[in-house]
Amino acid sequence: MGRASLTASSGARKSGGVARPKPRTSDWPRADPTGTEGAVPRPRLVVARRIQRGLAALPRAARRRVVAASLAAGAALALLVTLHAAFSAGPLAAWLDGEARGALARRLPGVEVQGHARLGWLGAVVLADLRLPDPAGGPPILSAGEVVVRPSIGALLLGRLRASAVSLRWVRLHPGPGGKGLRALLSRPRGSRPAAAGGASAAPVLHVRDLYVDLPGDAALGLGTLGPLSLDAAWRREGSVTRFSVTGGLLDRRAGRFSIDGQAGGRDGVLAIQAKLQGLRLADLPPGWLPRLPAELDGAVEGDLSLSRGADGVLSGDVRLAARDVSIAWPRLAADPVTGLSFSLQGPWRFVPRSRTFEMRAGRAGVDGNDLSLDARLSLARPGPFAVELTTRGLDLQEAIDALPPAFRPPPAAPRVEGKLRADLAVSGALARGIAGVSIDKAEIDLSGLRQAARRDLDADYLKRPFRYTPRDAEGAHRSFMVGPENPRFVAYASLPPYVPRAILASEDGGFFGHHGFDFDEIKDAIARDMRSGEAVRGGSTLTQQLVKNLFLTHSKTLSRKIQEALVTLQLEATLPKWRILEIYLNTIEWGPEIYGLGEVANRCFGVPAAQLSPKEAALLATLIPSPKRLFPLFCEAGAVTPHAMEHVDRLLGLLHANGVLDDAAYAAALASPLRFHHGRAPA
Repeated sequence: MGRASLTASSGARKSGGVARPKPRTSDWPRADPTGTEGAVPRPRLVVARRIQRGLAALPRAARRRVVAASLAAGAALALLVTLHAAFSAGPLAAWLDGEARGALARRLPGVEVQGHARLGWLGAVVLADLRLPDPAGGPPILSAGEVVVRPSIGALLLGRLRASAVSLRWVRLHPGPGGKGLRALLSRPRGSRPAAAGGASAAPVLHVRDLYVDLPGDAALGLGTLGPLSLDAAWRREGSVTRFSVTGGLLDRRAGRFSIDGQAGGRDGVLAIQAKLQGLRLADLPPGWLPRLPAELDGAVEGDLSLSRGADGVLSGDVRLAARDVSIAWPRLAADPVTGLSFSLQGPWRFVPRSRTFEMRAGRAGVDGNDLSLDARLSLARPGPFAVELTTRGLDLQEAIDALPPAFRPPPAAPRVEGKLRADLAVSGALARGIAGVSIDKAEIDLSGLRQAARRDLDADYLKRPFRYTPRDAEGAHRSFMVGPENPRFVAYASLPPYVPRAILASEDGGFFGHHGFDFDEIKDAIARDMRSGEAVRGGSTLTQQLVKNLFLTHSKTLSRKIQEALVTLQLEATLPKWRILEIYLNTIEWGPEIYGLGEVANRCFGVPAAQLSPKEAALLATLIPSPKRLFPLFCEAGAVTPHAMEHVDRLLGLLHANGVLDDAAYAAALASPLRFHHGRAPA
């Protein structure tokens, strides 16, 4: 009975002698969405009850540890709040500000801090608006919006502020003209305590975020600003030698990741650096880096660089750079973007600070996997003299062509030559003078390997046989005709008197029989004219290049078409003898509106076969080539030869005389002979 009564009294409330059950949690009023009835327990009470239940479920030893940890955390939080309050006002705040400014002044003499130092909640010392003025009065060499110093706890307990890590945000570095400001920054004396003999000392780790570097250089270079960069640096002293390591990247490490490891100092002033670059996209570079090339570039760049400084101060090392999957969008290069390019550069290098001269000997430069030997010398001192020599000792031309992007490859109709090309090109000049200051010191092309391969390949010399030709220009295709004896107007080279082809060559390509398809001095002059005019102008093409353009290419004035032209020129010079190239040229070029070939123009203009042209008539026909549609009606149909054209005719006759093609009597007779035009259309 007693036990039953005890149970009943503990499990129910008495009211008027009637026992009522104790309310359970599940019997509490539930939340009413309308909020108009029923009281809802406070969330803090619910959380507290859940914590209480969780603790009750733990073993007694575990509950004690949790309670002890909670008390310790509360004490630490209280201590943190107390210390933060103490260092935020009063003498401790003044001491913290003075220690922070002093530490910065010892490391960066002359530094200015606009704001007061404050203590962060996690113990870091924060300074705002740091500046290092330029003694010359220019922009600040270094500025930072925020500097966070994480102090060494041991030193702080001893009353000294020593950094274990430093973080900079919103940083701008202005090296100044020629990097003078940066050199002044690195050469400033520092008040760091020297390490004990034979010992090592650790310096704080440096974290820099949102770094922008105003690249040094003349305003004309327009290199602009590089950033934002992120980097982490650490260094340590081992005796008199400092070893350092820097890692970082462009665009907050999203591009252009790099690492630099090295050492500097010592009694011999040793300097050794190993640097690596990965994942840099050309599109992420500042646009001012390519101010004279209005093109959109993209591609991945990587490489590594070694550097060491000798006792004489000369820097030397090895470099390897590679650009893959390069795309170039530039209307002057090609109508559509050119993709899939690759470039490489590797080899030993040397820089002499006294003369500011950079040199590379026995280096390698590659385009789409085709390597060329490279020797280069460049002076950074004005006027910037330079010398570059590119050499290939055995380039498989057809293999190199097949590796190029489609925009640069010759059309399928061009002859294919499986052979080796040897070439040596050396240029020098002064950067300050531009293309006008470039001198071509050597331009040697050896086609013997290609010619041997062409003789073994019967398909490579199909142009030696008669073929059908269809002229094309901006207006479209014109009437086709045979280039060979089947055409009654065809003129064999052997049937012409010597002065006829020589008059054409004197006007169009005086060095035709002495070059391998290129006149490099004329090409240089043509490039200079293009740069002055801002567009492609006529000039610089040899007779072989003109023939290649007529037979295989469009008349667009893009650089990709010029590259195609150069490659097919090598193929044509390797597969055909000079006389055949000239024979095809004379029988296929346009001499007037819908007038093709020397035989047809001789008949239409003078009413004679080409083999019966006089020296003066041949010289006049040579003047038609640059603008046949305009000049043929004026000269041959109207008979109105301008004084300027007659001066050109007399000059060509003088060249024929000077070169021994015309003797004195023939030259005098040619000058005195009149020009008699065959007016109207000649009979078929």
